[in-house]
Amino acid sequence: MGCMVVQWLAHGGSWFESLLIRPLSVWSLHVLPGEVFLSGYSGFLPQSRDINTPLLYFSDMGPQPSKPPTPPPSPCLRQPWRTLPTSTQDNLNFMKSYQPRNKGVKHLRILLHGPVGAGKSSFINSVESALRGIVTNRALTDATSGSSFTLKYQTYKIQKDDQSFYSIVFNDIMGLEANLNNGVQVEDVKLALRGHVREGYKFRTNGPLTENDPGYNSNPSLDDKVHVLVCVVPVSSVSLLDDKVVQKFREVRLAASDLGIPQLAILTKVDEACPEVRSNIHNLHKSKYLKGQVEKFSAMLGIPINCIFLVKNYESEIKTTDDINGPLLTALRQMVSQGEDYLNYM
Repeated sequence: MGCMVVQWLAHGGSWFESLLIRPLSVWSLHVLPGEVFLSGYSGFLPQSRDINTPLLYFSDMGPQPSKPPTPPPSPCLRQPWRTLPTSTQDNLNFMKSYQPRNKGVKHLRILLHGPVGAGKSSFINSVESALRGIVTNRALTDATSGSSFTLKYQTYKIQKDDQSFYSIVFNDIMGLEANLNNGVQVEDVKLALRGHVREGYKFRTNGPLTENDPGYNSNPSLDDKVHVLVCVVPVSSVSLLDDKVVQKFREVRLAASDLGIPQLAILTKVDEACPEVRSNIHNLHKSKYLKGQVEKFSAMLGIPINCIFLVKNYESEIKTTDDINGPLLTALRQMVSQGEDYLNYM
């Protein structure tokens, strides 16, 4: 049977076609340096063809359609691994009505700690924004400094209305650093847990607070003590944390455990770390990468996964949205619930 075979030759950077017409009984495709030709095929080939994108492949069964490349695995799970409430209103109502049942305290005190630049102050601002319905920036932040921007022990109350405040307060402290002479001293964090650090105390990097210091509270009340400890870390930094910083985390966690203080963790900057979340916040608990970071952090510090929360802080936004508020308020409610259990036990 007569046939047409098209042979491509590479010459001078261009492709030339030569037509060879002869009777063939053909079976195979030959590939040689600078040369590709088909032999033993009874049929017609395209008049011109880029060999890097073949339309056909050949077997002993004759020509077959090209197999499409295997698509890469999806970066997202089909279903979220954690389900959040569809509405923020229930959590908002819970926070508005919350009052500590222990009459020895006026507020539930939540202490945030973590590495420099983790987003502790931004988290306070974001929670206040979610509760008040307007984007606020009362806790000052710094997007450029490589050292801790928070230098003093400061308490933040959140206004509920013109005449009252929410029954929670946040305490922000200087960030932890690997260098012993930089960042907050671990002993200062331990003292804050027990209520020995006075409001406005300026942290020193060369040594911890002492009993003779004016910033030392020698007789703390239950209201002065920390009721919930929250570790704040950028989600993309989980695998990059310096061993010395991790060791400081563990020391603080051990001190809190000895006091019975509940501990949670917030993983921030999820949109910066995950393109799928940056394009759609609803992928927050579908992202395989973010889920993996939660699991790594849990294994690193021993904090249970159900006590670790992924959040996006308000940064460029000028209006609040339920999509951002939802994870923030869910995490806040867990802090309050566990802190309330601690106060009732006390």
